[in-house]
Order: sequence, then C-alpha cells, then structure tokens
Amino acid sequence: MSSTPHPPEADTRPVRSWPWLLLCGFSMVWLLAAMYGCSHIEVDMLWLLSLGLIGVVLAALWTVMTLLELIRRIRVDRARRSITRRCWIFWLTTPLVGLAGLWLAWTDADLLLRIRLSEPALTTRAQQLLDSEKTEPQQIDEWIGLFHVKS
Repeated sequence: MSSTPHPPEADTRPVRSWPWLLLCGFSMVWLLAAMYGCSHIEVDMLWLLSLGLIGVVLAALWTVMTLLELIRRIRVDRARRSITRRCWIFWLTTPLVGLAGLWLAWTDADLLLRIRLSEPALTTRAQQLLDSEKTEPQQIDEWIGLFHVKS
C-alpha cells in the first residue's frame, strides 16, 4: 500500500458561458444603438439618456457577474479549472464595447465618418439647389447620402 497522496483531480464541469454570451450580445446591440443614435446631427436627449441608463445597467451586470464568478472560483474550484479563451473573449467584450461607445460619443467619429461618406452627394445636391435659381424654400424629403433631409 502506497501512502503517497494522489493529486486532486481536475474539475471537468464545463464553464458556464451562456450568461456571458447573453451579456456580450446585449453589449453589441447597445453599441449598434449608440452608433446609430450618436451619428445624427440632432441627437435626441431621451435617446441619449436611455443609452446612458442601459450602459450603466450593462456595466453593473458585468461587475456583479465578474464578482460572482470570482467568488465561485475561489470557494468551489480553488483554481483547478482553467479559463478557456472563449470565456476570456466573452468577459472582455462588455468593457471593450462600453469603451468604444464612450469613445464614439466623445469624439463624434461616427458622425464625421457619415459626413465624409456623404460629402459627394451633399455637395451635388447643394449645387443642384443653387443652380435651380429658386428663391422660395423648397420642400425636401429625401435621402442625401447617409442623411435623411426634411424641410
């Protein structure tokens, strides 16, 4: 009989990644909504407040989920289970998306990109209006480049 202790067996339970995947998906939808909402010349205040509130909720969920996962790993796993690359990607997505959304709101990069992409169409339409020699205001309801123009 051998009296040497056996090393503890590794935990073979799968890592629960579906909550992180769900949070990652909501974060991506939030980023798309932020890109759409912040790329307009006129930004609706209710839209910005909603985006801000949803962003705070996503950040709070990420923090709580991170703390719960950390507590679970300390109490139950004792660091026996390695974290897969997929879990790291899910874990990092929400803060990176949040930082990207804040960067877009701070720099107006998405609005500037939209203007640059629409510049030829806007210039052409402005030249058409100047060449028409009409002094009365015209009713416009059309897409010019990436902008919906109404008057």
